[in-house]
Amino acid sequence: RSSDLCGRHRLPEGAFFLALLAVPCSVKATRNALSVFDSRWPPFTSHIAFELFRPTPSPATSTTLSSFLPSVLHSTPSPYYIRMKYNGKPVSIPTCRKPGNHLEGTDGEVCTWEGFREAVAKVAITAKEWEKGCAQGI
Repeated sequence: RSSDLCGRHRLPEGAFFLALLAVPCSVKATRNALSVFDSRWPPFTSHIAFELFRPTPSPATSTTLSSFLPSVLHSTPSPYYIRMKYNGKPVSIPTCRKPGNHLEGTDGEVCTWEGFREAVAKVAITAKEWEKGCAQGI
């Protein structure tokens, strides 16, 4: 978690950041797996970044204990959102364009956590599958 990346770039409060910096083959494969590859080879220094967002809770409108307790006792988990960027530009993932799979107003550029999981489900593997592949030299 970082709101200050080496003192150079600031992220919104509540944002998480994961960058995948890779060789063109990995960038191409990742874009292809998420159905956003445009048939053009990635240029030199291409990169993909995944940003994880969690909305910040709104401040309580009242300070009385009676108005505060119901919101705490019946609160639901905050939704998470993922944004993919390719060379610094947001990418609209097709699966995330479906109704309910993206933050409203983003046309799939900011996926819900569930929408992103759906997008990667066809290529995701379990830890056991990973270990098996490594043992077989795949």
